[in-house]
Amino acid sequence: MESQSLRWDIHSNEFDTCPKNKHFVDASTMTFYYSTGQDEVAHSIVIEAVKNNDTPDDCQSSVCLGNGSLNIYVDGNLIIKPGDYSLINVGGRIIAYNTHLACARKKDEPSSTGSGLRSHRKLYEAPLVLQRMRTPVDFVSHVHGEMTDSTICKEWIDDRSKYDDIFKQGGNLSIVHVQTPLISFHIEYRYSPDNNCEFSPLETWITDASEEIFDSY
Repeated sequence: MESQSLRWDIHSNEFDTCPKNKHFVDASTMTFYYSTGQDEVAHSIVIEAVKNNDTPDDCQSSVCLGNGSLNIYVDGNLIIKPGDYSLINVGGRIIAYNTHLACARKKDEPSSTGSGLRSHRKLYEAPLVLQRMRTPVDFVSHVHGEMTDSTICKEWIDDRSKYDDIFKQGGNLSIVHVQTPLISFHIEYRYSPDNNCEFSPLETWITDASEEIFDSY
């Protein structure tokens, strides 16, 4: 996907234990440009699964995303810890955390137009303000009805809200929200240890988009 203000690319790869020619998405790259056009980068974001599953030293005694197998690079700076990170140049944020399997998002059915965007979920000024006011737990709960098991997930969310420990959760399922005025993404990463096909895929949904994105998509 490409517009004047955004370029979004995904990268797929084979995994050694999986059948040949079977590819899985293992990286998602988002490049945001200033409104003057694609000659000056506002933010570069890379979210990637790490093929080498050796746990980093920093993750031996503390919580990391995907138990150390998910990396996020923002303008070249590595993020491996759950947290709420600002995207100052575009007025957005990245919220990343490990979560319960029940909170994995259901896949959307393709629209009749073939577009992955849903026309009833556009960004306007009011929702953007609400995004900035949301707590990290709010980002888990706002798609509550679209989750794999909403009942179990709600119990998990209630505990996270009660104990204020969303960024202290470990696990092999990680969710990353990239929230900007232009477009918003929901990225799920799941390390899948399977002797027959051990892979670490990324799945990405566009959750909201501005008119600029709709017009160019």
